[in-house]
Amino acid sequence: MRRVIPRFVAVVGLLWALCIPGIAAAEIDGPCTAAFNGVGVDRIDSLSSPLELDATDTLFFSGIDQTGTQEASVSLILGPITIDTGTTTYGPVEEEFAATIDLDDTSPYGVGLYRVRGTTDDCTANAWLRVTGRHPLATLTGLTAAGLAVGGLTGQITVILTRRRRSPAGAALGGLATGLGGALLGQQFGRMQISYVSLLLSMIIAAGLGFLIAWFTRRPDARGSWDTEDDARSRIHPRRRRDTADAPAAEATPTGADRPVSSDGGPYWCYVMAPVEVFDLNDHTKIVATLQPGTWYLAKRAISGWVHIVAGEGAEGWVAQASVHRQG
Repeated sequence: MRRVIPRFVAVVGLLWALCIPGIAAAEIDGPCTAAFNGVGVDRIDSLSSPLELDATDTLFFSGIDQTGTQEASVSLILGPITIDTGTTTYGPVEEEFAATIDLDDTSPYGVGLYRVRGTTDDCTANAWLRVTGRHPLATLTGLTAAGLAVGGLTGQITVILTRRRRSPAGAALGGLATGLGGALLGQQFGRMQISYVSLLLSMIIAAGLGFLIAWFTRRPDARGSWDTEDDARSRIHPRRRRDTADAPAAEATPTGADRPVSSDGGPYWCYVMAPVEVFDLNDHTKIVATLQPGTWYLAKRAISGWVHIVAGEGAEGWVAQASVHRQG
C-alpha cells in the first residue's frame, strides 16, 4: 500500500500535465480578421476571459477573408463533440463573411463553457464562450451530470461504510460516475474545459480517492484478506505460531484442501475474539467446553442464531452465532 499512493499521485500529475496543453488559447489561422459578436478573438483568448452570452442570444461570427471565401460556418464545441453548426454559403467569392447560431435552440440541452470555432475557405478562428442565463440544473446535460455525481457519490459512501474487503474496488468503481458527473457539472457552471483528458483525469481522481478512503477505513479482519494467508493467521493468534502438525486437533489451523467449502449454513472455519462457553447439544444448561482466542474451530451448521461447533476431541455443542467470526 505504501507504493500505491505515490503511484496514484504520479499518474494524476502526468495527466494534469497532459491536460494543460489541451487548454489552448484562442487563435486565428489564415489570412483573415475575425470576431465573435463584434469582439476580437484576441480579447477572448483564454478560459479566464471568454465571450459571455445569454442563453437567448445569437452567436455571430463575422470578419474579412483577404483571399475571399464562398462559405463561412461557426460551430459550438463541447470537448470532442460538436453541439451545433451554423453555415452561410455565398455564390461568388466574397471577402466579407458571416455565420450565426441561435443559442436559444441549444441552451435547453446545456449551457456553460464551450469552445467556438469559425471557419472560411482559408481561415480558422477559435475562441471561448460562456453561455449563461439558464440554471445548469435546468438543462438536460446538467440534470444528467447531477444524477451521475449524486449516484456515484452515494454508491461510494455506501460501499465505504460497509467496510468490507471489496469496499476499495467498489468505491473506485463508483468514483468513475462521480468524476464524470463532476466534470460535466464543472463545464455547465462555466468553470471547466471538457476534453478526453479532463474527463479521464476527473474520473481517476474520484476513483482513486474513493479507493484510498475505503482502504484505510475497512475493518481489521477485512484488511487481513488482502495479505498472505500466513500474515492473516498470525494476526488472529499472534501469541502462538506453531506448525499445524504439533497443534492439538482443535487448534490445528486449516489449510488448503482441509478447509471445508463455506456456505450460508456451514460448514466453515471460525475463531473467537474472547473466551466463549459451549453448551451441550442436548442439555442447554450444561457447559461442555470453552473456546479460546487464537484457535480455529469448525462450525458445522448455523440455526436460529446458534452455531453447532466442534470445540475439541469429543466436544461439540452450541455457541451464539454473534460470538464467532467466519474465516475469510
